[in-house]
Amino acid sequence: MVVPVRLRTHGAVSRAGRPPPALDFADGRAWLAARRRRERAQVDAALGRFAGRGPVRLSDLATVDAGELEQLLALLDEALGSPRDEEGTRRTRTADGRLEVILRPPAGERPWVVLGTPSGSLRCRDYLLEVVPLAIRIDRAGEAGR
Repeated sequence: MVVPVRLRTHGAVSRAGRPPPALDFADGRAWLAARRRRERAQVDAALGRFAGRGPVRLSDLATVDAGELEQLLALLDEALGSPRDEEGTRRTRTADGRLEVILRPPAGERPWVVLGTPSGSLRCRDYLLEVVPLAIRIDRAGEAGR
């Protein structure tokens, strides 16, 4: 009996048995969701020091923790990227549209301040920073119109 060569080669053979179980990514998704919640809580806590408290001189902050420093620098970056009005005040909204940032220039007698940070000192102008949550601003405008 002669067996053709084509039938003697094995090639890709299907192994009989159970297929592998479907991959479960639930643990990874839960970890990412928990991480996002932690980061959001840190951002909200840091913004809580600035938002809705009225104008704050940077010199009144004295020291800032790592989360507050990151948010402070982000707010200053947003404000300093906007044009000045005739008094030198800069107004802008954050990229997510939740906050209005108002940055007024420092008074002449104390133009510079040194803030303590976890990674050293930050020397910057002693701006007057006001961060207004837009929902509060709308409510105040509604009350003013009554």
